[in-house]
Amino acid sequence: MTDTLELQHTYSESPERMREVLTDPEYLRAKLREVGGQRAELVSRDEDEDGTVTVVQRQSVPADSLPSFAQSLVPGDVTIERTETWTGPGGGPVNAVVVGTPAKISGTMTLRPHRDGVVFALQIQAKVPIPLFSIAVEKMITKNIADVMEVEYRFTQDWLARP
Repeated sequence: MTDTLELQHTYSESPERMREVLTDPEYLRAKLREVGGQRAELVSRDEDEDGTVTVVQRQSVPADSLPSFAQSLVPGDVTIERTETWTGPGGGPVNAVVVGTPAKISGTMTLRPHRDGVVFALQIQAKVPIPLFSIAVEKMITKNIADVMEVEYRFTQDWLARP
């Protein structure tokens, strides 16, 4: 079984400008400091000769913020490692793992021109091959991702409004 999440955020910038911001190491570090939780870090940011940018971020979710059934499955805090691969101005694949678990998150992010700006769209699937708990854990993961993306959206709007 898998759970799917689709979300969209609109920005008043071009796709090229949004890609530049969303892959900028200064922005990424500031975002993780502000909204990433304890032990959040920019693990790496690499750019290939062809312009592909790969960003790896690590964030943790405190155990006491997880539902009790999830706390019984994973002792301690949960660490999520997210890899975004920007293959062009339009986006690319995004993948994440919940370290120490069989949970896998994969999908795509896209930047599409829209009126006087851009729509950032994220479509992901969470798959957790744990008998009896998979549906509940998958739904918990996608809800957590949706919550994180909303906080990151507000941070990004504030970042873009800076002088």
